Amino acid sequence: MRNKSNRVLKNYISTSLCTLLACAFILCGCPCKKQDAAQKTADAANTPAQAGAQRAETLPKRAIVAANEAESKANLAVLREAVNCAYTADNKYPDKLEEVAPDCIRAIPAELVSGSSEISPVFTGKGGWFYDGNGRVTVNLEGTDNKGVPYKNW
Repeated sequence: MRNKSNRVLKNYISTSLCTLLACAFILCGCPCKKQDAAQKTADAANTPAQAGAQRAETLPKRAIVAANEAESKANLAVLREAVNCAYTADNKYPDKLEEVAPDCIRAIPAELVSGSSEISPVFTGKGGWFYDGNGRVTVNLEGTDNKGVPYKNW
């Protein structure tokens, strides 16, 4: 039994490590030797805090956009679950999205693609969240994500 537990643990650690490395590769791009040499030079001249800030500035913009889109999708799922929670409790959808905050969710999460946390009952495409009062929550953005999917189809 102990060997099986050890195998399961090793497999879990291996999978977690692979996932972590894949995330680092996606966010930082491929390991480039010229970037490493430039980074070593910059690190030697700066404190660790300054070097970390400089590395963050060199992240590719597409990686930052992809991360913001992923976080906004996760926040959208949380909002939809909170609306369903409110419907289950009252047997009707809340009139305003803000009404789910005290009982089903701590606070309305941010929409990070546009940086807006505005909640609108009308689809304007300017950012934030769109809520129609009938249980439909979506991102209030025109355009497509980094995979070509329209934001309003999330």
